[in-house]
Amino acid sequence: ETVFPYFVSPQTIYFYLPLTGEIRSFDLSNHWETAKAVTRIAPKALFIDWAKNNLLAIYADRAIFYDISLNKQKAFTGNAKNARLNPTGQKIAYFVFDEQKVTGWFKTYDLATGEERNTFQTRLSDWNLQWIDGENLALNRKSGSKFLIFSLNMLNGAFTNITKISPKIHKWNPG
Repeated sequence: ETVFPYFVSPQTIYFYLPLTGEIRSFDLSNHWETAKAVTRIAPKALFIDWAKNNLLAIYADRAIFYDISLNKQKAFTGNAKNARLNPTGQKIAYFVFDEQKVTGWFKTYDLATGEERNTFQTRLSDWNLQWIDGENLALNRKSGSKFLIFSLNMLNGAFTNITKISPKIHKWNPG
């Protein structure tokens, strides 16, 4: 079973084999070839976030950053359940929440320097996040029967409620 496919280029796809931990590549322009082994990481990842030749593997009890081109790995100790790798593969964004203080922070972790930075504080705990580009996150959370969408600049903390700017976003129909 293969999971978490990633297009390295228009012709090459990487994928993960959760039982063995193998990362394999397949050349879409040559259908006669078999998939080739790229590297092996820890098996049984729950989620993999890709960026260029880097990946962040999320496990039940930890997260590990892998630089595939250099064949290096680094354990990440932040709240791994919603951690996301930025498009350059150099920073991780994540959200932590303290249930006792009812306070949460959106944070970044710089993989090159090890610097952790608090960017934005909130009292809500149920956020999903995804990088838009190297500086901005798309955030969403459910409120009643609607999903609210926000953007957050991870450099200056600018927080924008996209749903308020465009209330018709709920009526969007992709088909």
